[in-house]
Parts: sequence; structure tokens; C-alpha cells
Amino acid sequence: MDELFEEWDKDGNNLITREELTRGLNKLGVYLSATQTRELFRLADPDHSKSIGPAEFRAFLSDLQTLADEPELLSRQVTLRLQRRAIAEEREHPRVDDCGLLAACAAADGGGGGGGGGVARRVGETRRAASMSSVV
Repeated sequence: MDELFEEWDKDGNNLITREELTRGLNKLGVYLSATQTRELFRLADPDHSKSIGPAEFRAFLSDLQTLADEPELLSRQVTLRLQRRAIAEEREHPRVDDCGLLAACAAADGGGGGGGGGVARRVGETRRAASMSSVV
């Protein structure tokens, strides 16, 4: 594994970029679309540092071996990771229209801190479910 990492790390900085990953996969005869490569890179880069270190690379290859042995896991694993990422990104960066919609629903539902907000909560859950289904 370490030899493969060193071979793919063309600039020798002990990190693999998305471009280096693409070239490495191509050398193995694996040709992916830009979207597929981006998603694969995201799976290999759990800390979102935009590079893959040696430990991440070993974990990535181990995951690939597991998926090769049990292909039905690929769909479930990718779906779960994408759903988790979508939820995390939504929490960090809610869209302005979502904030306004939820605030309006909370106000219409009696708002305030008195345990209301049922409509707003349902609207948020519905939007999250819709966004996750579009990710899958």
C-alpha cells in the first residue's frame, strides 16, 4: 500500500490530491466521470482537507477491498455518507429561504419558546427528506 501511495503522490508531498487520485486510478484502468471521482475523493478524505494522507489512503483501499468483496455495501455506504454530509452542511449553512420559511411557520404555529413549532419542525423534516432523496 505504501508503495502505491508513493507512486500516486507525484509531487512527493506525502499527500494525494484529487488529480493524483484520478491519474492513479487511470493507471489501474479505472476511468471515472468527474462527478464519480469527486464523490470517491470525498469518501477517501473524511476530514475534507482536500488531500489524502497515508492513513486515509490505507483506510480508503481497505474500504475499496471490502466493497469489492461485498458490492451491495457500496450503495448503502455511499448513500449514508452523502445523507450525513447533506445534513451536516445544512446545519452549518442553512439556506436563507429555509430560515425565513421556518421562522414564518414558527410564528404561524404560535412560535415563541412555548413548545410550539410543530409546523416548522415538520417543514424542516420534509425538506431534509426531500433533499436526501435527491442525493440518492
